[in-house]
Amino acid sequence: MVVINLRGLLWFVVVGIASAAVGQADPQRDFVVAGKDVFMMLPPEFVCGPNVRSVSWSPDGDRLAVEREFTDVSPAMVSDLFTGKEVDRSTIEPETQIIVWSAVTRKSTTVFRLKQSQGLVTSMDWIAGSSSLLVDVNYAETGEAAGSRNSIMILSNTGSTLSVAQIDQSHRYVLNPSPMKPLVLLQEYAPDSPAAPKGEPEPPREPSSIRFFGTNGVLSGSIKMPGPTCIPFWSNNGGIYVLSIVRKPNVKVAERVWYIVDRSAETVKPSAAPPDAGSMFERSPTGVLKTDDLSPQLAGIKVGVQAPTVTISSADAKDDELAIVTTDGKRSDLSPKLNGVSYQSQGSLMVRSMVKVSLEAYLKAKEAAVRAKLLSNAKQVGLALLMNANDNDDNFLSKDSNLQNALGPYLKNNDLLNGFNYTFSGGNAANVEQPASTILGYFDGPGGRAIVYCDGHAKWINNP
Repeated sequence: MVVINLRGLLWFVVVGIASAAVGQADPQRDFVVAGKDVFMMLPPEFVCGPNVRSVSWSPDGDRLAVEREFTDVSPAMVSDLFTGKEVDRSTIEPETQIIVWSAVTRKSTTVFRLKQSQGLVTSMDWIAGSSSLLVDVNYAETGEAAGSRNSIMILSNTGSTLSVAQIDQSHRYVLNPSPMKPLVLLQEYAPDSPAAPKGEPEPPREPSSIRFFGTNGVLSGSIKMPGPTCIPFWSNNGGIYVLSIVRKPNVKVAERVWYIVDRSAETVKPSAAPPDAGSMFERSPTGVLKTDDLSPQLAGIKVGVQAPTVTISSADAKDDELAIVTTDGKRSDLSPKLNGVSYQSQGSLMVRSMVKVSLEAYLKAKEAAVRAKLLSNAKQVGLALLMNANDNDDNFLSKDSNLQNALGPYLKNNDLLNGFNYTFSGGNAANVEQPASTILGYFDGPGGRAIVYCDGHAKWINNP
């Protein structure tokens, strides 16, 4: 858990925006506002190297699972390859790795390895309410039993594996983890029947069946589905429903019939549709935020940066109400608990943790940041005015002078003059009796002004 108090938040924003004044990234883009909630992104952290295939956040947001391809080549072999020496390439074989990054320890651990010749990982997902991964592996068979078989396994975060089922290649199946319970639904289909001879009707399709298992890997009894086309659905009310698609002859629109599963009796019974039936084909929402992967062209329009950019915003935000995750990344994934966002940069996987701060604290910090930026600008403009006067026999500019032309040679960025009000009437510095209290000009800001004085110093004065 990361706890940031108001003083820490003020420091983060004020120091950051002072840095932005001298050309670094604007840290206000590290905050995203969604209604009364404000989320702050912390600096990026490295998770693992390149060749990432897929990522999966655990439902509690505490862990991030990564599937990647890795080839272990020794330094000596790299040296031999560069010098043109003959090397035994048969020992260079890619492998699939599953890596788990912990948001608590901030460390990555490799928990599974599989040589490419042995098979491939076909799916990876977390089992809710646990620290276990559901992994489906397609293993290559050799010898007389050449072909493949699938192994459904439960993988702990320490790397131990528990076999649930072995399924041969003639069977089709679907794994469907519950979003709330440590429970997985396994839907199995009967092998496809041989095609009917030409001109004869196709044989009726056999209904599928479902079984359940938890983190102990023990499969329940088989429950036959009520029809050939059935889709199981985990409802938010805790029930397990089945949508049966019934197609009748000479009827264009298929009929939808709902059932509810009784796990203890291993039966299905007719039921009304669950309240959240409309969401069954939608991607599971992450709440009030969304991420977008912008192309360099679109990023140039939206954020002024010609680079692949990942942004984060509230679900109903306008185009300019967004935060920048990175200006060198893609394939972003937001944690279900909104406590982190992952993305790929230069092939490697990075993550930025997120913490929620109060809207009041954010607005105060934002005002303080704006004041700090204006004060920084005022100091630079004041120095430029003194340098200009020094080069002109200690004569200050008059009120009707063109500040952009006069101060341009002394400023790194003429935009620093935007919003500056020059009020001094002009004259020689020797004639200014109290330079430390004589005002040259000011920037208006939230609740006050950043004022520049004749001796070159600047300070913030609150409005009366």
